Amino acid sequence: MKKLFFLMMTCFCLLSPCGAQETKLAKDKSLKKVLIQTTMGDIVICLYNETPKHRDNFLKLVKQKAYNGVLFHRVIK
Repeated sequence: MKKLFFLMMTCFCLLSPCGAQETKLAKDKSLKKVLIQTTMGDIVICLYNETPKHRDNFLKLVKQKAYNGVLFHRVIK
């Protein structure tokens, strides 16, 4: 029983700093930001100024509501 308690407390202590925190990038006022609302929570996307054509095209599609109801299923790094 003591081993189980110790294991659970160790896991809790190691994982507690992993909570969602706002990053420095998200606080940057010079970047355009897009909010994606999902049933699992909200996602904030920061758009870089170094890629103006991609950023502007994405914002145009957002304003046209091209992404409303679209399932995002792939992450590209």
